[in-house]
Amino acid sequence: GGGGVFEGFSLHHTIDTFGPHDADFYSFGDRHLLFISEDRDPTTSRISSRLYELDTRDANPHMHRFVLKQALPTDGAHAAEVFGMAYFAVLRSASILLSLFQLKYHA
Repeated sequence: GGGGVFEGFSLHHTIDTFGPHDADFYSFGDRHLLFISEDRDPTTSRISSRLYELDTRDANPHMHRFVLKQALPTDGAHAAEVFGMAYFAVLRSASILLSLFQLKYHA
């Protein structure tokens, strides 16, 4: 793409996590979502995985950041996967459960 020479990666920004096991990325239209499955949090026994959206309101792409949109209850999550047009699947190994979350959005 851009006609330049690839020189590697540099840090863009960081996201605080607690024992992440998996991440998945999904785009639809001009919206970009990042789902991170979390396994442990030292402050609570109730673990939530987190859904982030890339904030692209700034005209400068170097200022775009992922912002928290929603925390989802996923105690013991070990995997995350986006499938279809609007679902996140989270494998919870502690109880061998698969949790499905449907993406809801409005224009």
